[in-house]
Amino acid sequence: MPAASKPAARKRAAAPKPAPAIWINTATPDGVVTGHTTDPNHMVRITVSKEGGEVRTEPNWPLPSGDFTIPLLLLKSGWIVQAWVISGNTDLAHSAAKAVADSTSEDDPPPAMAAISSMPAPSSPAPAAKTPQAQPAAMANKQKAKAPASVCDDGNPDTDAKLALAAGDSEIQGRTYKFASASGTVSVCVNGQQRQIRDTKDEASVAGSLKDSKFDVTFSSGPALAQGNFVLVALQPAHGERTTIQGVVGPSKKIIAGVCDSTVNKDQQIYAETIRAGTSEITAMVPASSGSVTVCVNDEQVDIAAGPAPSKGSPTYANKLDITTPKVELLLKSAVSKDELVRIAWLSKDQTQRVTKDVTVEGTKFSRVLLRSVPKEGDTKLIVDVDPPPASSGTDSSKSALSLSVFVNGDGVPLVNTKGSEIQSEAVDSSGETGLTLKNPVDGGDCVVVLEHAGPILPSDIDFNKLICEARNRPQTVPPPSQRYSQSYPFLAHSIFDWGRVRGYMAAGGLFSFDNNSFSDESIFLGMNMTKNWVWGGPFWQYDENGQPTRSYKRVMFETFFDARLTSLPVAACTASTPSTTPTGGGTTTSKTQSSGGSSGGGSGGSTGGSGSSASSPAPPCPNTVATFITARKSATLTGGASIPFLFPTWHYSARPYALSLGPVAKVGFETPISDIQSDAVSANEHEFYTNFGLGTRLGLYRMSYSTDVAPELESYVDVVTGRFSNFDISPPDGVRYARPWRIGVEGFLKVPMTPFILGFGANIHQNFGLFNSKTVDNAKDSLQFLFGAKFDAGKLFSKIGSIK
Repeated sequence: MPAASKPAARKRAAAPKPAPAIWINTATPDGVVTGHTTDPNHMVRITVSKEGGEVRTEPNWPLPSGDFTIPLLLLKSGWIVQAWVISGNTDLAHSAAKAVADSTSEDDPPPAMAAISSMPAPSSPAPAAKTPQAQPAAMANKQKAKAPASVCDDGNPDTDAKLALAAGDSEIQGRTYKFASASGTVSVCVNGQQRQIRDTKDEASVAGSLKDSKFDVTFSSGPALAQGNFVLVALQPAHGERTTIQGVVGPSKKIIAGVCDSTVNKDQQIYAETIRAGTSEITAMVPASSGSVTVCVNDEQVDIAAGPAPSKGSPTYANKLDITTPKVELLLKSAVSKDELVRIAWLSKDQTQRVTKDVTVEGTKFSRVLLRSVPKEGDTKLIVDVDPPPASSGTDSSKSALSLSVFVNGDGVPLVNTKGSEIQSEAVDSSGETGLTLKNPVDGGDCVVVLEHAGPILPSDIDFNKLICEARNRPQTVPPPSQRYSQSYPFLAHSIFDWGRVRGYMAAGGLFSFDNNSFSDESIFLGMNMTKNWVWGGPFWQYDENGQPTRSYKRVMFETFFDARLTSLPVAACTASTPSTTPTGGGTTTSKTQSSGGSSGGGSGGSTGGSGSSASSPAPPCPNTVATFITARKSATLTGGASIPFLFPTWHYSARPYALSLGPVAKVGFETPISDIQSDAVSANEHEFYTNFGLGTRLGLYRMSYSTDVAPELESYVDVVTGRFSNFDISPPDGVRYARPWRIGVEGFLKVPMTPFILGFGANIHQNFGLFNSKTVDNAKDSLQFLFGAKFDAGKLFSKIGSIK
């Protein structure tokens, strides 16, 4: 029978290859490091940690056997050396850190190598194949019972625990997996030297606290960790075996970047609100409630403070702000402008994370601008309401970075501040309610618009076509974001009494008349004039086929006027009649009698040689018409008329349009004398009621209005007419009728610009052109008068009076 087959032998699994071991025997200041490794098939590398944390790596050294003697550059006492077994770029094992010393005993190998202490001495190592296999375990058990010679000695490592160490760290955190929920003490060694750490009472100590198998210790002194440092954490639980955790310090994790550099972090972001021009406040959300925040504007760091702006005093500014909440409110020293780049940067407390956010400054978000009331004639105060703007970072926290400017008839007008100085714009009050004071009062028919804009300078994108008082051009309530200003609705200033196209004027002054070859006669002048504009003329807006406004002009007007005056009237006069003498009682008495043209007045005569009585008799007519002259007589005059002004090209002054005019004028008047002739003369006629009329031309200067509901204002005028004037009648020699020739009348009122003062003049001149029935021999003398006074618009005057309380 065939032999029974034997069962196949079971293949024994190969035992796992133990990790190599390496240790350093000596490291002396002469620059020689000796040691031994259980793996002579790989290379050895030496690292040297100098003072201050600098690490130097020596070249890789091949080993012909397990022993090594490596010559280095000069070492110094206290430096730390460490040996590594490497395979290419992989570290297979490393020795315990060893400080450079003057001498090192080779009889007491490092505790970390106790597991292989039974091996032959490094000076004469036995072949690895002859090493007893059971001896390392027995020696290891014996070593466990032996306490470490130093707190920095290795032993019972926790291979599952890891240390995350980076250059620059001063804090070490971790946990052990050797035991659960244990408490005890923690010691830290760096490059073989124990470091002092800070305990829970913030006091320096050599040991920290282990709680729930976790530890978190901070160095109380000494430098921070440097790259390449060897760190050993020794944990001693209250009940249990001591264990160690080792690690090598890696590169720094702290962010190294310029303060204004941009950092991209996809996992964390900053969320910032829109930043608009004119503001100095920034609100943002950062990734954590700790750390610091910095701000750069156009790549330049700016000082910041915690916002919002304080109501009183000045905030404290610094180049960075430490935060305690993720929502941060920042206050800049200066307001930002449109299109500027603002970079907000957050840096974590441990400086290992940095996030930035770039925000481009948008145009100011302007609000609605509302005038508190419709402007009226004579106003110099405007109250404007806007939405409360962001506060300014300046010293006056009641003001903002936004400003208000006033446009009248499309032109900017000057304002006056509280100190009386002329300004072009006024800062918006932080409450949103702002009072504006105009340098010049508003006139009836003026188109008033208020603009809100950033800063004191007007923006360059103003649409002047929207600054006109037309319903079709009503501006938007809230401007678009691209517009750098907002405006109020254009309002036409109305007249005080809402007279529309009726204007009233009052004038007063002193009148000087040429009498008896001199201007010795002075009298008071009071006048009231009412003018009605029937056909309006002036600048206005019309729209073309594309709906665009264009400025046009109506150049023909029709006006009527009525004028009442208390003045001095020039009249024709002649010398008194020849005195009649009646002797009474040895004396003579002289008397004179005026004609019926005026109230009679008596004179007193002196008597000589006794007392007597006098008698009066009617004076004969002027004996010679050529001997007549002109004298003054107080009177009340009423004059009415009409004119058709033709307007000439205009100009603007102080935001108001002006125009010259030339056109026909017609007048008719009535005059009532109310006093005697102020001279030794009698009237050349016997009228008690004078009349006149004339036709001619008026040259005028008008201040125009943009409103068809407001009449233009006649600033100055000169009238030249030819007509008949009964106050210049003379008595003919035959006594049949009075001669009333055609004469030329000139009258003018010239106003001093921007003041109420006027210079008036009037002249009545005979003409020798043979027109109509004029005869040289019948002509009375000429008259000339000058007026110095003031002229007021009645509506504005009554408005000023009504404002007095």
